[in-house]
Amino acid sequence: MQRFIFILLCCLSFPVHASDPLNLQWQDLIPQSEKDLYEKIGLAQLNGEEVDFDDSQFGQTRADLNNSHVRIPGFVIPLQSDAKTVTELLLVPFYGACLHVPAPEPNQIIYVKFAEGAPLPQMWEVVYVQGLLKTQSNSHELAQTGYLMQATKIEKYQE
Repeated sequence: MQRFIFILLCCLSFPVHASDPLNLQWQDLIPQSEKDLYEKIGLAQLNGEEVDFDDSQFGQTRADLNNSHVRIPGFVIPLQSDAKTVTELLLVPFYGACLHVPAPEPNQIIYVKFAEGAPLPQMWEVVYVQGLLKTQSNSHELAQTGYLMQATKIEKYQE
């Protein structure tokens, strides 16, 4: 009987853990093949070799992250908001990312949508955004994005 109760408790506790978001860092959004290419180019340049590469090889997304429930830190660039609430934003890895030219690669910018809106953080604040991540490119006048997130939560960053 005790064994049955133990197994039952283990099975019932699984969905709680399964709903926890996947905590990502920005480098996690880059496919391994692209990371390998960055390393190859860097090593060649260190050796004084001339490197020929195609820009289209950069900015690709990770298909395995499509439809994943994730949480990622970043800076907010509001796209649609009022004084207190934001409904659409770009989430970027560093402050002022889309103000610099060139903008980060598409796999380093997430187009975020909040169906109900969310509190608008200060531009210089680092926040966590949580929601359903999709590998879907979007074009905006500020940048091309490689990911779209249907967000459910925004909170202040804490180490």
